[in-house]
Amino acid sequence: MEVFMNIQKILELTDKTLDDCKIEISEIPNINLYMEQVLTFLNDELDEFKRDPKDKIYTKSMINNYVKSQVLSKPDNKKYTPNHVIELLLIFYMKQILSLDDIKILFDYSLANNNLREIYASYLNHTNNEYLNVSSEINNYINILQSDEELKNDETKTLILISLLTAKANAYKMFSEKLIDSLKKDNNK
Repeated sequence: MEVFMNIQKILELTDKTLDDCKIEISEIPNINLYMEQVLTFLNDELDEFKRDPKDKIYTKSMINNYVKSQVLSKPDNKKYTPNHVIELLLIFYMKQILSLDDIKILFDYSLANNNLREIYASYLNHTNNEYLNVSSEINNYINILQSDEELKNDETKTLILISLLTAKANAYKMFSEKLIDSLKKDNNK
C-alpha cells in the first residue's frame, strides 16, 4: 500500500528536481573556462540528476573523448567557451537516451549554421512545457491505476505504472532514432 502512495511524493520531488536542474543561459559563465572549471560547474549544476551521490556527471576523460570523437567542438587554447558548455549540457540531456554517434549526427546536422544560444533557449522553453506535460500525464496514470478495481495491490499498480512509463520512453527513443536515421540518409545524398 505504501509504495504506490509514495509515488505522489516521488512525483512532487521529481517536479522540484526537474525545475531545479534546468541551467538557464544566464547561469552559464560568460567567460572561457579551463577543463577543471567546466567540470566543477557542470558537476555542481547537474548534481540533482545523480542517482548515487558518488557518481560524476562529467569527467575529464569523458569530455576529452567527446572532443576526440568530434561530438564536442575542440576547445580554444585549452579553454571552453560558453558554447562548449551549452554543447555539453545538450550532450548530457541527450546521452541518457541517444548514442554518442546519434548525437554527433544531430549536432552535425543542426549546429553548424545556427546560433547555439538560441537553440538552447528554445530547448529550455520547450522542456519546461514538456516537464509540465509529464507531471500531468503521470498523475493521470496514477489516477487511472488507483481507480482500476481489477488491480488488487500497490505492487501490481507500481509495475504497470513503470511499464507504461518505460513503454512511452521507448516509443520516444525509437522515434528519435528513426528521425536521426533520416538525417543520416539526407546527409549521404
